[in-house]
Amino acid sequence: MSNYKQESADGYIRLSSRNQEDGMSRKTQEKECRKYCEKNGITLRNIYYENKSAIEPYKRPVLNAIITRQKTSDKADIIVTYSLNRLTRNHPDFYFFRELVDKHDTKIVFVKENIIIQKPFKSYEKYLTNILISNAEFEVEYMNEIRKIGLIERAKTGKRPSKLPYGYDLYKKRIVIIPKEAEFVKKAFELYATGKYSLKTLTNKLVDIGLKYKSQPDGKIPRASLANMLKNEFYTGWYTYPGVEEPIKGKYKAIIDKDLFTRVQNILKISAYEKIR
Repeated sequence: MSNYKQESADGYIRLSSRNQEDGMSRKTQEKECRKYCEKNGITLRNIYYENKSAIEPYKRPVLNAIITRQKTSDKADIIVTYSLNRLTRNHPDFYFFRELVDKHDTKIVFVKENIIIQKPFKSYEKYLTNILISNAEFEVEYMNEIRKIGLIERAKTGKRPSKLPYGYDLYKKRIVIIPKEAEFVKKAFELYATGKYSLKTLTNKLVDIGLKYKSQPDGKIPRASLANMLKNEFYTGWYTYPGVEEPIKGKYKAIIDKDLFTRVQNILKISAYEKIR
């Protein structure tokens, strides 16, 4: 156990989803960090909050700023956080904390686990900490796998569990067509299928005939958005989903038929070939 002699601390609080509000809310984390510091006579200088996932390394600006500050004269004696998995869920990120302990005399406190990491950071402590990080990493990856299985099963029911394309919306848990948007989509496919338009000229043509793209203030659909729209099989009443080998028949009305979609795909392929030839 460390002896604290009028030492200062910076607190770090992290959430990555609303689900964590149960039992690990921002309020709970801050309360426990403050309680620990008060009990041990530590001056808590700052509490830093971040709403970011910790599974991928180097992706948390607030935490990165804390690490950088700890290498300057403005450093705190201690970094205190509610739990190890609030600080990191991957080994690359934890390397920087090992460096802070070994080279910059920083103490790190995990309140929930009642663990203090300090110099000298002994080999068995590093070993045990690595196990805890591996457990935290496993926990997230396992839950992601379970979630992925659930999404695949939902996709197979004909209700694609992802953002709906332009022309559709959800109403009482059913996928419904938005008439004005569907008119835009259908006309875009029909005009492009004639072979008379490039993506650039088609964006202008749609505006000229009074069909405006709702997502843009000027009503003109960006070429990239138009290209994605014309490649989207969802409009035929069928769709594909990662992890499912065969196309899935959707439980919603199609905006275009498969024949029109196929003709458009053939023209898009020819256009792409001509660009790289």
